[in-house]
Amino acid sequence: MDSHGEASLQSLMEWAARLENLAEADEPDQADYAQFHRGLDQLENTTEALIVDVELTLRRLRDRAKA
Repeated sequence: MDSHGEASLQSLMEWAARLENLAEADEPDQADYAQFHRGLDQLENTTEALIVDVELTLRRLRDRAKA
């Protein structure tokens, strides 16, 4: 995998770890749900972009291997 794909995969793993931490965290007494939803939107958008980056990298590698 090229360095761009490796960096995207590393970032994707870091986001997954953050998501695990969020899932295990206690709910605050007074939650700001607007901020929570902004955070979820950011998580979704970043995760999607990283998955696309990794997928494109893997396709480039496949195409190079076929050539």
